[in-house]
Amino acid sequence: VGMRHYAPRARLVLVKSAAAMREEVAGLRGSTAQVGLMLPDGWDALGETTVYAWGQWSDSEALARRLFAGLRALDEAGATAIVCPVPEGDGVAVALRDRLEKAAR
Repeated sequence: VGMRHYAPRARLVLVKSAAAMREEVAGLRGSTAQVGLMLPDGWDALGETTVYAWGQWSDSEALARRLFAGLRALDEAGATAIVCPVPEGDGVAVALRDRLEKAAR
């Protein structure tokens, strides 16, 4: 399936934490960007953003399964910049980070 290397049309902005996500979204909101957000459960949605409910932050496998659907959904919703937190850790999180970094190029 060609989904493995889906790269969104929108600019993908990778962040390391909820605090960094809030900062990035605040900065983008001042620009002309339509902001999309890959939002883990329980994280704040932050105002004028289009949100994709990404799932449990602690469940890397679910995040990995839902990654490309989320990027596509935000693309289709007209986002021009997508802010996406990057999971720490090993195992599936490593593959997820790798995919995100490829998609962000």
